[in-house]
Amino acid sequence: MKRIWGFWIVILLVAVWPAQAQEEALTYATAQRYEHGLMIWRADTGEILALAGDGRVLRFPSVTYATLPDNPIFGTPPSRLRPIFGMGKVWGNFANVRRALGWPTLEELGFNMPVRTSGGITALTQLDGSVIQIAANGTWQRTLGDRPAPYVLAFTASPDPADLGGPLTLNWQVQGTDRVLIEVYPAGSSRIPVQLIQDLPLVGSTTVTIPASFSSGAHVVLWGVDRSPRPVPVTMWARRVSQSLTIGTRQPPGLFRIQAAYQPYERGFLIWRADSGDVMAFGGSSGGQMLVFDVQGYAGWPDTTEIFIPTNRVRPVNAFGKVWSGIPQVRDMLGYATGPEQGYTAAIHLSETGLDALTLPDQRIIHTAWGFWNF
Repeated sequence: MKRIWGFWIVILLVAVWPAQAQEEALTYATAQRYEHGLMIWRADTGEILALAGDGRVLRFPSVTYATLPDNPIFGTPPSRLRPIFGMGKVWGNFANVRRALGWPTLEELGFNMPVRTSGGITALTQLDGSVIQIAANGTWQRTLGDRPAPYVLAFTASPDPADLGGPLTLNWQVQGTDRVLIEVYPAGSSRIPVQLIQDLPLVGSTTVTIPASFSSGAHVVLWGVDRSPRPVPVTMWARRVSQSLTIGTRQPPGLFRIQAAYQPYERGFLIWRADSGDVMAFGGSSGGQMLVFDVQGYAGWPDTTEIFIPTNRVRPVNAFGKVWSGIPQVRDMLGYATGPEQGYTAAIHLSETGLDALTLPDQRIIHTAWGFWNF
């Protein structure tokens, strides 16, 4: 009789003891990459997860941060970002989160996130197809899921403009390929890259140096690539997806010597800078208005040929001729040229805001600020 009851007890336990349930859902989420980890916000629960690089999970239900002040931390380092909204509240008001994650390296991205819960593990599928598994013991790990279609999710560069000879920091996030490579060209060219950086991860950051010769800017191309299946001595890449950025460049602050051209006029003078191609018009004899014309703006203008020039005056040519004949305001401000243009070596001083001083052929120093000049 005892054995019969034991049999029925086993049957009863099997009938009423449920198998571990598996739940699947799809929720809107945002994610942001940090120097040492990741933050995720879930719209369905309002919870923010801080996933540290050492494998720890710091959880913040919405009630723990909703009434906190906005991110109070300022002084963002170069090539880093300042978190905002809920992530900013958590990051800015909890020092342990800042210590664990560091600063953000990419903008916060929104997406529809599949969520699966089974056996005490919560699996969150990310934009790049990887799956973040969060265990009940407060740890996490990332695994590879189904591979999505190749796509560049984010590609940024800073600073813009970049200093010639200075650093340019690139951040990116790509999905659906094996690796990433980056090519750097001078602006306006895409034939042979000056720099080629290969075998980069799908999510990452790197810093390149802008060559001093890139006076017209830099053109940076990011490629999502797959390794070629062919057994060759060097790694060959099959290019799947790309995105490009064009970055302005400038001379860094300091004192420089450049080649220039000067031409005197009845009520002022013109200066052409060989380093930038700019034409600068200075009205007045000892100070007055200053106008600057970018080479990309005037390069396609016609030369002066039809405007009447008095016999005792000089017809401007080259860049001066294009600007003088093409802009009535310049002609009204300067009058006619009283002598030919002459080349010389100019000393210029650049500040953080741009040109603030340069020399004339007679070595007099011009000071410039906010569209005006004086000796």
